[in-house]
Amino acid sequence: MKLGIATLLLALGALAGCNKTNASILIEETCAPPKPDTTSGGCVWDSGTCSATPLDTYWIDLSYGLKFFLGVQVDNQLTNNADATLGQVNTHDAFVDTYSVTYATAGAPAGTSVPAITAPPQIQNTVPAAGSAVIGINPIDGDALAALMTAAQAAGGASFRVIATVKLHGYLGDGSSFQSEERKYPIDVCWGCVAVPVCTGTKVLHSCPDPIQWPSNSSCDSST
Repeated sequence: MKLGIATLLLALGALAGCNKTNASILIEETCAPPKPDTTSGGCVWDSGTCSATPLDTYWIDLSYGLKFFLGVQVDNQLTNNADATLGQVNTHDAFVDTYSVTYATAGAPAGTSVPAITAPPQIQNTVPAAGSAVIGINPIDGDALAALMTAAQAAGGASFRVIATVKLHGYLGDGSSFQSEERKYPIDVCWGCVAVPVCTGTKVLHSCPDPIQWPSNSSCDSST
């Protein structure tokens, strides 16, 4: 059977638009939180590679109603395919513009259902060909945060585990879309199980990102 040119072009276009898993774009490391700025209290994360936090389990006290934040190093293993002799520009830079999260729980109260995050806030990050970038994500946020807060409150002081499976989504320089390899984060959640550090005298608590989650970096510094 022969395909007309128009039909063939439509088929090729559909294939090009598929959001296929690209094994060359991957979440490589969880970044160790930086020491908070003692003047602004803000967090300045590395922009390329980062110092890793080799953890198997993360945790957060949901009684504070705050979303969970991670800085992650994303690697792009595609090579720079620019070729000046052929007039070809590099099309292997990866542009990450969103991410998705699905959940599984262990030991949660009966009836716990955690909706997937399929439309998180847009992020705009470029991961250069053969390079890396640090990207901020919230594996627990939105409707998932609300559902887990309800479950954690019902569990009293007991903690339970959430496995958050994260995928990054975006497009390459040639316009083709991709999703990254998935990365699983085991997060222990609880309600009212963490005491926020208290600073003495005129010292002020600064944290990156928050003292009610791990990984985090907190310190008491002189007030400015």
